[in-house]
Amino acid sequence: MTLTLTHTSRKVARKALGLLLKTALEGTGGLAQKVYDHAPADFTTSPVVCVRSGPSLRKRWGIGQTKSNTKFKLEVLIYVLAGGKASGWKPENAQDAFDDIEAAVSQVVITNPTNAAWASLTLADQDTEVLHLPAPDTGGFPYDVEIITVEVQAYDQ
Repeated sequence: MTLTLTHTSRKVARKALGLLLKTALEGTGGLAQKVYDHAPADFTTSPVVCVRSGPSLRKRWGIGQTKSNTKFKLEVLIYVLAGGKASGWKPENAQDAFDDIEAAVSQVVITNPTNAAWASLTLADQDTEVLHLPAPDTGGFPYDVEIITVEVQAYDQ
């Protein structure tokens, strides 16, 4: 049995946001070494940005109630090798990169409120989450990680 999707998949918005971030952050003079539209299995560069799927909320709407009002969250993760002797990064350079990437991600979201992949894209009304992953947890070097939650709304036809 083959299921044909008629309702919005997070995949479409995740890949579209990943492409917007890749365009804004990668390349010559870019803030990130690599941008992924998914959570990678492994990476060896820094800074890295990835977009992963979050929770969703679907409600029926419309005549006959076969359409849905789809809301879901995407998470943008920023990974920056923490500064220190072991990493070769100066702490102030690592922190500057971390802060600049957060500002750039926010700008991309704010300046792209609608497009073919979503009816509405906004930063979540919550604080971002900042974590420090020590070297033993990452297989060698410590990383600072920020998770920016983005809310997406799509209307299924």
